[in-house]
Amino acid sequence: MIKISFTSHEGNCTGFTASGHAGYAPIGQDIVCAAVSALTQGTISAIGSLTECLTEEARSLDGELQFRIRSPDHTTQILLAGLEIALTELQESYGNYLSVCRG
Repeated sequence: MIKISFTSHEGNCTGFTASGHAGYAPIGQDIVCAAVSALTQGTISAIGSLTECLTEEARSLDGELQFRIRSPDHTTQILLAGLEIALTELQESYGNYLSVCRG
């Protein structure tokens, strides 16, 4: 199961951690993993391109992704809210393979 936890501070989303493997299908055919990767990477790229926020991104060998924002702005908040909405909707269809929460 992929677990995604969003973090917040003083009412602002400050990032997320994604870890685990969906296990929906064999590696290379797993549409849940592909969707989560596309959504998270797209959001990280959009934040990098559309904002001037300082960010930190870390990946571990076992596939964990940590993304943090040091100085969240309005645009970043909208992009992260969109990510959370998209992942929550994905969870509604594939809840046995994906868990989204606010930590």
